Amino acid sequence: MTVSTRHAELLNEPGIDGIQYQGLNAANYQIISASDDFIIQGSPHEVLVPMFTYHGFRYISVYANYINIESVVCAAIHSETTLTGNFTSSSLVLNQIQHNILWSQLSNIMSIITDCSQRQERRGWLGDAALSVDTALFNFDLYGLYANFLRNIADVQHQDGSIPDTAPYSVGGYVADPSWAHAYPEITWRIYQHYNDTDIVKIHYAGIQAWVDYLTSRARQSGLANFYFAYGDWETPANYPVTNSSLVSAFSYLSDVQTMIILSKVLNNQTNIAKYSKLYDELAIEFHETFYNSTINGYAEGYQTANALALKLPDVVPSNLRASVIKALADNIAANDNHLTTGIIGTAA
Repeated sequence: MTVSTRHAELLNEPGIDGIQYQGLNAANYQIISASDDFIIQGSPHEVLVPMFTYHGFRYISVYANYINIESVVCAAIHSETTLTGNFTSSSLVLNQIQHNILWSQLSNIMSIITDCSQRQERRGWLGDAALSVDTALFNFDLYGLYANFLRNIADVQHQDGSIPDTAPYSVGGYVADPSWAHAYPEITWRIYQHYNDTDIVKIHYAGIQAWVDYLTSRARQSGLANFYFAYGDWETPANYPVTNSSLVSAFSYLSDVQTMIILSKVLNNQTNIAKYSKLYDELAIEFHETFYNSTINGYAEGYQTANALALKLPDVVPSNLRASVIKALADNIAANDNHLTTGIIGTAA
């Protein structure tokens, strides 16, 4: 006898056609079927374990001929970890957001840090890891998982210092968007920050320096105005304009130089403190001169992401302009009915 299971995050609405299995809508799962077929023994209690896969889902359809299915219990799996921090408030909305954060993080620690738990990807995309590491380490003890992820990044780093979009490398650019490979210095710094572990800095210092030097070589070829990118401010909401992608990449480059200075201070490397401090000062001036638009008191086209990123970088916005840039950002948010128009990079800022 065979039992078949299908998984989805959505249900079909009445009268709407879509990719469906027994009422489920798995269209957002893209090319995978998220389905399993099990040959069962016929005992009252069956344990069904898929091989070489797992599924992220909200709804499950279980069906079989000639079998009465009374109940289904699903096991939530993830890499081993311990909850070390939590947040509660008087707001039911904020509490639910925190609950969702915890489940999202647990669903995306499967030996590596993944980008999603359900679609065909489920890969170690560096951009997702960079954006979520600080929050994850506030909630869970994930030292071992992130230390291993850093080893994965180091293993796929190229001789010229560049890094691919995923680790282990499977999909994406062979040379990452700067905001994606930002994960290498960012995760190293966050582990040190949360665990006071100097060894992790020593292990990856040379690799991070090679990455920053690679970015510097690219910036010297193109200038920040035409700095390379692949994704920019990824997932900007539909119907909103996208921020200048070279500005977004330049932001991540300057952030990595800033982290290089911090890690050099951790190791008391005076030579590199001086070297990268000088580089950052030069880049901060170039960033402002390249992207500042005096007619709108903001950066690039004046979108929320551009101004937020400029304000986040130390010493980029001159002190006499800072208040006007903050006002431009606030005015833009108000003009959009107090909604963000930012993608994942701008939102994090």
